[in-house]
Amino acid sequence: MKTRQEIKALAKESVAMQRDKAILIPFLVGLIMLAASVLGTLAANRVPVAGSLINIALSGITMVLAVNISKSFYKIYNREAVELSEPLKDLGVNFFRKLGGSWWMSLWVFLWSLITLIPGIIFISVVLGNALIGGLSTGLYSGGMVYFGDPYLDGVFNILTSYFWVFLLIPLFFIPGIIKMYSYMFTLNILAVHPEVKATQALKLSMRITKGHRWELFVMHLSFLGWTLLSGLTFGILAIVYVGPYMSATDAGFFTEMRDEAIAAGRVDASELGMAMQPPPPGIPPEIK
Repeated sequence: MKTRQEIKALAKESVAMQRDKAILIPFLVGLIMLAASVLGTLAANRVPVAGSLINIALSGITMVLAVNISKSFYKIYNREAVELSEPLKDLGVNFFRKLGGSWWMSLWVFLWSLITLIPGIIFISVVLGNALIGGLSTGLYSGGMVYFGDPYLDGVFNILTSYFWVFLLIPLFFIPGIIKMYSYMFTLNILAVHPEVKATQALKLSMRITKGHRWELFVMHLSFLGWTLLSGLTFGILAIVYVGPYMSATDAGFFTEMRDEAIAAGRVDASELGMAMQPPPPGIPPEIK
């Protein structure tokens, strides 16, 4: 499998070959959806029920368009010609399958968010509640810790200590959710590129493809932190014309390389993705089944 640096270099070169499409496809789709959202909001103000239904429909269309855009960047990374109208033209192709797969992924992301969020809220409530209730009133915390001999100073210090431990430990509660987020990362790519895969199966295949590579994906996204900060300084302009297409093509590149690696390693069978089996290398007899 190619290294992160190699995939990013290929992604950058691929975007340069079709830069106009890489910039305009997400920009125009986003512009169209923004206009539709504004119209939906206006409709909701006039006719609440109809407006709500329009907004629900728009959210579904947005999900499907996200799948279609991921297909466009898959083609860009793999040096295939892309049409500007492809995401909109393919909107009706396997619409409900793409929508179902996107909703299924969103449901699991939401459930994992709850699983990680609830313990975090309980932790914050217990630690800070204990500090605020007992800290200032008695100056004692965790069984009567006294630092300065003054109840008020000890109480303030214990509250500050509690905040320190909260900010230090609270990220640990989000680690399972982050791991799952990267496990599901290629669900939309699979829905876009492999139409034979069922809606709910795409998420399972993504988990198997990303197995053993989630840290690599995290580091890959972390490597764009500087570009993201620069995009903020340019009020998003840099994100539109350079960083966004670069990141999207890189994501597509990691999907391509990790999918092929998963097939080679035997974690995923090519037939599960609807891909033709590759012929064996010369001199190696085909497997008899």
